[in-house]
Amino acid sequence: MLIQHEFLQGAPQQILSRAYSYFKTGAVKSIDESDDRIFASVQGSKTKPYNVQIQLDDNNCPQMAWCNCPYGSRRGDYCKHIYAVLIYYFTHIKKGDVAPTNPIIQEPEFKPASTVMLTDKQGRDNNFVSVVETIDANLSLSLSQTKRDDGKKGRLVFVIEDSSSYYSSKSHWSIHAAAQYLKKNGEPGRVEKFRDYKITEKFTKDEFVFLHKLMNNREERAPLSLHLGYLLKKQLPNIYVNAQFGIIPASFEEIQKTEISFRIAGILNNSYVFKPVFKVIGEKGNTIKLFSNDQVDCDGFLILSIGENGVVYYKEDDELFYSIFK
Repeated sequence: MLIQHEFLQGAPQQILSRAYSYFKTGAVKSIDESDDRIFASVQGSKTKPYNVQIQLDDNNCPQMAWCNCPYGSRRGDYCKHIYAVLIYYFTHIKKGDVAPTNPIIQEPEFKPASTVMLTDKQGRDNNFVSVVETIDANLSLSLSQTKRDDGKKGRLVFVIEDSSSYYSSKSHWSIHAAAQYLKKNGEPGRVEKFRDYKITEKFTKDEFVFLHKLMNNREERAPLSLHLGYLLKKQLPNIYVNAQFGIIPASFEEIQKTEISFRIAGILNNSYVFKPVFKVIGEKGNTIKLFSNDQVDCDGFLILSIGENGVVYYKEDDELFYSIFK
């Protein structure tokens, strides 16, 4: 029934059978391979597809795997959605077939010999991006300034915020595009909802690519964990955090260690009840205290928490940290 692969042969037969059924009926809607990691979406019983992430070792066996379905990735076991993705991967991609397009992680489709630019425009009825192809040996990107009828100026920014209520879950950090008004003296002002006509200032190719990623996600808020790698690699300049006391500039620190202490939370049956307090320490020495793992977003292999000072604390691919906060 299934392709011959050592990892799949050792899987629970009941789950594997259901995963194979998902595979045969086309439930694996998208899959993308990046370095040693697989990103995929699988249509389950819910309206929205489930997101799956899998990290492979040198033998193409999963080191870690995660799915946001209710079953998830319990210790030592994987759900049918994860196995369905693995079946698809071992059946098609390793044979050189073309994988379906991944709507979650997608690069702009630039042709090798193209020039891409944003053209001048006035008013709000014009298209934001105008792609002009020319015969050019190298890809180049020209981002020209735009004008508004009212003379106001604004720049493209990206805002990180806690979208727990939006996702009906515990802490869930997301990121979205926004427009920041520029005062007459050039200082940054209020941050508003993104509208193409509000962006008048030049921005970089990396910012353009990231905007493209978010727009192709077709969601107002995109999970931060899906894009954190790009943000860390490209060091985009205008990233903000919607913190408790307003929108402030963001910074990023990898978690170096976590200290755990205990506090008295109450008395039950004449005995003290203790609850843990997590002190997270970043690479630059900044710290944040967490009184519940509900304050932490364990999305896939990332552990994320954001302080009131705009520091984004993260740790990637660390099973010990993941087990503490999961």
